[in-house]
Amino acid sequence: MPPSKSLITAALSAFAAMALSSSPAIAKTQENRSVEVYFGDLDLDTDTGARALKHRIRSAARTVCSPRPGVGLNDRLNYSNCFSSAVSSGSTAAVTILVKAKSNQKFASRDHRIIVSN
Repeated sequence: MPPSKSLITAALSAFAAMALSSSPAIAKTQENRSVEVYFGDLDLDTDTGARALKHRIRSAARTVCSPRPGVGLNDRLNYSNCFSSAVSSGSTAAVTILVKAKSNQKFASRDHRIIVSN
């Protein structure tokens, strides 16, 4: 005998409630962390220097968001969100720095660092 519509509706409602109740775990906040990325040794006029800066920003983002996620979906989503946010924070500053470098503007010594944070 096929299940009744009310049984299917009840099962779907229970599943939806369970899914919604687990949503706050996905939005779990992580402590704010930051890492300084030094770029004073890079020639940012070149593609090699720009790629090296991008690599350093991504490496700093991994550090900021460590430890690596566990096997759970929520852990992986939290890490992915943190990593994206951290790369974005560093990349925004890097764009300004690369424009300055391409236009031959000089940097003060304190300007040779980017802060990457989550």
